Amino acid sequence: MRLGHKVLVLTLGITLVLSGAIVWLVTAQVTALETRRARAAIDRSIAEYSRSLELNHARIEAAARERFEETQVRALFERVDFAESEEQRRLALGQFTGYFFTDPNEVARYNFEDFPPAFFLMINEAGEVLATVATGDSALADRLGSFASALPSVQDLSERSARLYIHDPSVAGESFGGHYLVLGVGIRSILSEPPTHGLFVGFKLTRDFAARLFGAAAARDPEREAEVSLLPIIVDGDSQYYAGAGPVDDSAFHGDEGIASAVGRLGGAADARIEFKSGTETFLGRASRIRIGNNDSAYLIVAASFDEALRPLRRLQQVILLLGAVATAIAFFACLRLSHAIARPVESLLAATERIARGEAGVKVEIARRDELGRLARGFNEMAAGLEQRDLIKNTFGKFVDPRVVEDLLSNPDLLRPGGDVRVQTILFSDIAGFTAIAERLKPDEVVSLLNEYLGGASDAVFASRGIVDKFIGDAVVAFWGPPLVDEPEHARLACFAALEFQRVALNLRPRCEGLGIPPFQIRVGIATGPVLVGNIGSPSKFNYTVMGDAANLGSRLESLNKFYRTTILIDASTARLLAAADRAGERAASPRIFTRRIDVVRVVGRDEPVTVYEIVDAAGEPNGPDESRLGFDPRDVALRCDQYESALALYESRRWTEAAQAFEAVVDESGRVDGPAAVMAARCRRFESQPPPESWDGVWIAESK
Repeated sequence: MRLGHKVLVLTLGITLVLSGAIVWLVTAQVTALETRRARAAIDRSIAEYSRSLELNHARIEAAARERFEETQVRALFERVDFAESEEQRRLALGQFTGYFFTDPNEVARYNFEDFPPAFFLMINEAGEVLATVATGDSALADRLGSFASALPSVQDLSERSARLYIHDPSVAGESFGGHYLVLGVGIRSILSEPPTHGLFVGFKLTRDFAARLFGAAAARDPEREAEVSLLPIIVDGDSQYYAGAGPVDDSAFHGDEGIASAVGRLGGAADARIEFKSGTETFLGRASRIRIGNNDSAYLIVAASFDEALRPLRRLQQVILLLGAVATAIAFFACLRLSHAIARPVESLLAATERIARGEAGVKVEIARRDELGRLARGFNEMAAGLEQRDLIKNTFGKFVDPRVVEDLLSNPDLLRPGGDVRVQTILFSDIAGFTAIAERLKPDEVVSLLNEYLGGASDAVFASRGIVDKFIGDAVVAFWGPPLVDEPEHARLACFAALEFQRVALNLRPRCEGLGIPPFQIRVGIATGPVLVGNIGSPSKFNYTVMGDAANLGSRLESLNKFYRTTILIDASTARLLAAADRAGERAASPRIFTRRIDVVRVVGRDEPVTVYEIVDAAGEPNGPDESRLGFDPRDVALRCDQYESALALYESRRWTEAAQAFEAVVDESGRVDGPAAVMAARCRRFESQPPPESWDGVWIAESK
C-alpha cells in the first residue's frame, strides 16, 4: 500500500472511530440521564399520589366525623338502628340519606380536591348497607349494593383507615376498566364507643382524576421544564391489567418481557422498580401494592415510556450521524488532499534518492513548502549537492592524489585543516636523467604525450603498491608509503617494488623513444625512510597533502646521488633494514625477494650525519614467477654481482686499495662491462693508491653536489 493510501485510510479510520466514540459516549450519557429523569418523575408521581391520598383522606375523615357525630345526626342513627318496623327503618334511612347525601353543599364537603365523589355507601356493624347514593350516575345506584361485599368491615375501620379500589366489571370498557378509589371512614354513633358505622366515599378513576391523583405537575422535570408522560396501570390478582391511556396492549401484559413477568419477579414486594415492554417499546415503572376489593395482592404501577424519553436522544443521534457523515465526507476529501500533499513530496524524494543510488549526479527535488517536508527537501538538495561535490572532488582530485587519501579526507573533514601528524614513512623521489635535453629535441605535444605515458605508468605503480602520489615536478615524481594505509615493514618493501616498476615502465617506452629519435629514458630513484610530518601543508585556502622532514630531504639527495654512482635506485640504511625484516617475513610467505647491495657511506649535501647507501638491483620470485626478475635479469647473476661488490667493499673498508680496485673491476654487469658503482669505487681506489686518505679518515665519502 502506498504512503498516500496509508495516510488516507489511517485518517479516515481515526475519524470514523472518533465519530463512533462520540455517538457511543453521547448515547450512554443521555441514556443514563433520561433513565434518571424518568425514574425521578415516577418517584415524584408516587410521592404525590401518597401525599394526595393522605391529605384528602384525612380531610374527608375529619368532615365525616364532624358531621356524623353531631347530636341530631346521632338521633337519626338511633331511629335507623332502633326502628320498630321495616317501614319505619326505611323512612328513617330516607331522611338520613336526604339530609346528608343529596344537598350539593353537603356533598362538596367530601370532594377529592376538585373532583366530587361518585358514590357514598354506609354500613353498620353487622355489615348491612344502610345507605347508597350515586351522585352523578343513576345506573350506578343499583349496583352499589353489590360493592358491600368488597368493602372492609366496621371493625377494620376501627383499627385503620381504609384506602382501596373497587372494580365495577359492568363498565370494563371505560378508563381503568371501571375502577373506583374508595376511602373508608369509621363513624361513632356514641362518642365513647368504637365506630359503629362505616362510611365509604368512592371516586371514579377517570383520566383527569388519575392525572390529579398521580401528580402530573409533579412529573414535570424542574431542570428542563418538560413533562414526562406517566401511565398508571392497575394489575389485580387475577392477572388482569387496566390502564387509563397509552400504548399498552395485551403484549405488554402477556409477553415474555411484559407486565406479568415483571410483576412475577417482584416476589410480593410492597414497593419496587420494574421494567417491561409493550411491543418494541420499553417502559420504566414503579409498582406499589394496593387492595382491590378483598384482593390485597394487586399492584398499582406508574410507568413511563423509556423510548419516548429517548426521543430527544434519537433526534440528537440523527443530527450527530448526519454531522458525522458530513464530517467524514469532508475528512475524506481533506485526507485525500493531505495524503497527496504528503505522499507526492515523499515520492519525489524517494525517486531522487533512487536516482542518486544509481549514481546520477545533479539530482534536485522541487518542493516549495515551508513545513517539515520543505525543510527535508532543502536538506535533501543540500545533501545531493554535497554528494555531487564529493564525487567531483573524488573523481578530479583523485587523479592527482591517491583515492584512499581522498576517502580519508571526505570521511574525516578535520583532516582538511592545515597541519598533520608525525609518522614513519618511506619517501620516494624519481627523475628522468637528461630530460631537459630530450625535451628540447621534441615538439611540445610529443613531450607532453611521452611524459604523460611515463607518469601514468609511474602513478599506476604507486597506486598498485598502496602508495600515495604526493606531486609531479616536471618529470619528477614524489610519492610516499606508510601508516595508516600501510604498516611497517611493508611500506619500505612496497616503495622499492614501485621503484623497480618505474624502471620497467621506462624500459617499455624504449621502442617509442627510438621511434622519436631520442635516447631511452634513464630513471633515477632515491628512497629514504624516517619520521616526517604527514598532513595538509599550506594555507587555509590552498594546501597539499604531503610530507615534510629530514627523510624527505634525504630521499631527494639519494635520487641525485645516483648520478655520481651511476646507479638507478638508491636507498638509505633505514629502508634497507625494513627490507631485510620484510624479506625474513617473506621467506615464510613465499614473497618476492629484493636484491640489494651496500654501495658506500656518504655525507650528502645539507646533512651532517653520514648515510649508508644501498642500491636496489632487482627483484625475483612472485608475482612474476619463481625464477623471473622484475627487470628480466638472471637472478643468479644478480646475486653473484651483489656478493662480488660486497667482497670488494670489504677490501675497500680495510684500506687495501689495490686489492679493492681489482675486486671492483671484476664486478661486471649483464652486458659484460664493469657496472656503474663498481667502476666509481675502482677509480677511487686507484686514486687512493697514490694519494691515500689520512689515517684519521672515517671512510665517509663527502658528496660535493646535490
